[in-house]
Amino acid sequence: MRIPGLHLDPITLLTFLCGLTLTCCPTNASAEDLYQLYQKALTHDMKFAAVQAQQLATAEKEPQSRANLLPDLSFTGGAAWVDAEDSSDYHRNRNNTNAYAVVLTQP
Repeated sequence: MRIPGLHLDPITLLTFLCGLTLTCCPTNASAEDLYQLYQKALTHDMKFAAVQAQQLATAEKEPQSRANLLPDLSFTGGAAWVDAEDSSDYHRNRNNTNAYAVVLTQP
């Protein structure tokens, strides 16, 4: 297509027409502010996520080290029931055993 007085190659003309069409057509896309775009970029940036995870892991070292110095208190208990029958004199034995323990450990 030749327009008199306008000397453009077909690719430049096609690019211009496509740009004009896109500019004139109304779009349904909602405009996002810069902060929302920044937040979306941060959630998809793997390097940023790796650095953030490393920082959280480093911050947890101090509380974990302090926890190793605190005393540890544990409580355990158990019960055993024994029901035995002696066949020689038809005597039945029933025994009950309970055990409890409280352990305090200071590193």
